[in-house]
Amino acid sequence: MKSGLWPEVVHLLCRWHVYEAIKRYCSSFFKRFEKGKQREQLNRFIAAFKNVVCAHHERDMQARWRALVEDNTFPQEAIEYVKKEYYESPKARQIMECYVYESGNLHQTTTSRNEGMHSAYRSRTPVIQSLAESYRLRRIHKEQWMQRLRSTAVEGRNRIPLDLANMPELQALIRKVILF
Repeated sequence: MKSGLWPEVVHLLCRWHVYEAIKRYCSSFFKRFEKGKQREQLNRFIAAFKNVVCAHHERDMQARWRALVEDNTFPQEAIEYVKKEYYESPKARQIMECYVYESGNLHQTTTSRNEGMHSAYRSRTPVIQSLAESYRLRRIHKEQWMQRLRSTAVEGRNRIPLDLANMPELQALIRKVILF
């Protein structure tokens, strides 16, 4: 990148992938919480780190980090991992908002096009040979997804009058009240 066309542009890390990596690595540290609270606490931890990442100024970022560290509900191992891998490492300059703002990348810190490709791959799409083919397959995948959503909505819409018909108190409302 430095010797290429845009010498001032900094390579940034996708925040979504950073949060997913934290989720994968730190999930074992949250097993100390009771069964129904593990995921909730992990998501709260990631949300607290997102808050640090999205600080617009370095001083604000440091204050938010101190608040995360001082929250005694988070496992110390998870805090240490995030501190070592993302807060104090050179990666911080590639994800933290206060640094990214000056990087020349127009705040592009996620890869939405790539996430669409991941979605196509997860939908059991066969090996994709060309970019044009991948876009076509992704479009088909999204259309099928929308059809499934619409059919679920229609099933729900058709079910409501049947439920009303079974209740004598509500039978008078059928076809007189908007379903929404």
